Amino acid sequence: MIQKLSEDLVNKIKAGEIVERPYNVVKELIENSIDAGATFVHIEIYDGGKNLIKITDNASGISPEELHLACERHATSKISNFEDLQKIKSFGFRGEALASIRSVSKFTIRSRTIHNDLGCEVHYENDELHQSKKISCNVGTFIQIKDLFYNVPVRQKFLKSTTTEYSHIYDLLIAAALSHPNISFQFSHNGKQIFKYTQKSCYFDRFNEVTGSESSQYSEINFQKGSFKLNGFISLPESTTTISDYFLIFVNGRYLKDRLLRSAILQGYQGLLIKGLSPSVVLFLEMDPTWVDVNVHPSKIEVRFLDQLLIQDYVSSSIQEHLKTKIKRHLESKINNDDSILLERNRFEFQNNVTDKFKDSTDKTQKIKPTNFFEKSNLFSSVLENTSNIKYKNRIEPPVANNSILTGAEFIGQFLFCYLMFQKESKIYIVDQHAFHERILYEELVENYKKNKIKKSMLMIPNLLIIKEQHVLMIEKNISFFENLGFQIEILNPSKIAIHSYPDFLKSENSLDLFNKI
Repeated sequence: MIQKLSEDLVNKIKAGEIVERPYNVVKELIENSIDAGATFVHIEIYDGGKNLIKITDNASGISPEELHLACERHATSKISNFEDLQKIKSFGFRGEALASIRSVSKFTIRSRTIHNDLGCEVHYENDELHQSKKISCNVGTFIQIKDLFYNVPVRQKFLKSTTTEYSHIYDLLIAAALSHPNISFQFSHNGKQIFKYTQKSCYFDRFNEVTGSESSQYSEINFQKGSFKLNGFISLPESTTTISDYFLIFVNGRYLKDRLLRSAILQGYQGLLIKGLSPSVVLFLEMDPTWVDVNVHPSKIEVRFLDQLLIQDYVSSSIQEHLKTKIKRHLESKINNDDSILLERNRFEFQNNVTDKFKDSTDKTQKIKPTNFFEKSNLFSSVLENTSNIKYKNRIEPPVANNSILTGAEFIGQFLFCYLMFQKESKIYIVDQHAFHERILYEELVENYKKNKIKKSMLMIPNLLIIKEQHVLMIEKNISFFENLGFQIEILNPSKIAIHSYPDFLKSENSLDLFNKI
């Protein structure tokens, strides 16, 4: 038999479209605060938001007469007719957030406007109004969510660990802080303050506040084409890593996870990055609201563009042109400082004993004297003259894994103090000596790590290091890995650690830098 579902069941089902985890609750509520004109937002969570979420703002507030209505489904002040959907400028517009959240939690909201002497507080449990009263409070809105999904156990069991849920909320709030420098954000977890960002006048100041010394690894980008604007910060090719510290994209202030824009950004770096490296970016795109449809996903993290190819071209071309200009200026400045800087073969100074592994005491391998500048001689002719009377007949087993392409190869010489040359059957292999040496050291390190034989040096005075909160969580989760690698780490607070020992294989002058990379 077909039957109409109860209102309570409908509410819980629809809540699943909006609220999947504590992250969604925080996102919906801080977006309401921003829409309402807040200049200060305080977010407090416990147990990753699973047990308690509190949001306090100093926005315009809600009058006592409208507070109950604000908690009903499809009640909003942000749109009034269908035409408004074509030019959305606010974050929220469906009027479902508060109703969805209240149906799956113990929900309390109190608010006051500047025009009212008293505010109003209402409390819901199991989607039913339990209490409503007038109350003295500050202008703005306070919302408390306790025991998320307590009445929907099937959703509660799918929540992740406290660390995971906290991490999602932390990333969200960093994104909100970066995109709204005019708002002060304060964030606490389990009673400990994680960060407090004060009001700033521009994106640049807030970006420096959030990233600190790391901001020097980024370049500020500005691009405009008609009503389309792109501003933000992108990592330079030489400072990219395998994992992005930030990959944040905002369209008209809205934080998105959009595959089209991500593809356009990576396309902008094409040809400028080593394979496997990923850029870090914080980009703010502004365009005519009629160009973008934000009403295509319940949580509004995806959008649809009126002209996808045009937006993609604007983003990729602006990034590529900016990076090429930066690289060109950098090279020009180097040339102006030293006309020969591009021609000097600095790697000639590299010396190590790698070639000794391929020679016995009777080998008379002759080293070829390098020339300092490319234009001063024909290097190929020089090599031929110096090696024409030398014969290499040693068969060697290079110190690499069995069944390597070099196994059984014949070592035939060293070229320019940088490259090792091997012959095998009808092929010649040219090996970067420096990279080969690094690989040998790496293999030794992995072997010692597996056998738990890495030696460490204890410090009389530990090194204190301020790092990102999510990195502290990552270290805490993988503390045994770091200990086996030779690092003895003490976590002092959510953003500071003390390093009491380093593995012996690290040089002391660059150990902190290498630890950051690890």
